[in-house]
This record gives sequence, C-alpha cells and structure tokens, in this order.
Amino acid sequence: NYRLGMELAQGKPLAEILQNLGAIAEGVTTAEAVCELSKQLGLELPIAEQVNATLKGKSTPKGAIMTLMGRPPSSEY
Repeated sequence: NYRLGMELAQGKPLAEILQNLGAIAEGVTTAEAVCELSKQLGLELPIAEQVNATLKGKSTPKGAIMTLMGRPPSSEY
C-alpha cells in the first residue's frame, strides 16, 4: 500500500502500478468496500472517500489533500 501510494503521488496510473507491483495492495479493494459500508451505516469517512476517489481517478493525491484540508473543523468521536 505504501509503494502504491508513492507511485500514485508520482502520477503513475493505477493499472500500471498494480501490474508492476508484484504483490496485492489490499487497500485498493478495501477502500471501495469501506465507502459502500459507510453509506449503508450513515457514517461520514472523508479520508476513506478521498482514498477511494483517488484510486478511481476521480481525484489526485494533491486534490484529495486539498479537499480534506478544506473541510470545516468538527469534533471527532
């Protein structure tokens, strides 16, 4: 997962990274499952949502960080 994240940050496409990884990056499939479950349970998981958006190509690492940092402060439970 670390190597995958580093290569995404360097701008490499997910498909290329996965092809050359030589290992399973559990976070790729888990991110989508976590987001689906959070919706069913009515939970807000902004970090998981941004990870999933980045993996799906809907965001970039920089865009995800900017989105997260732009959120209004709130209390954590």
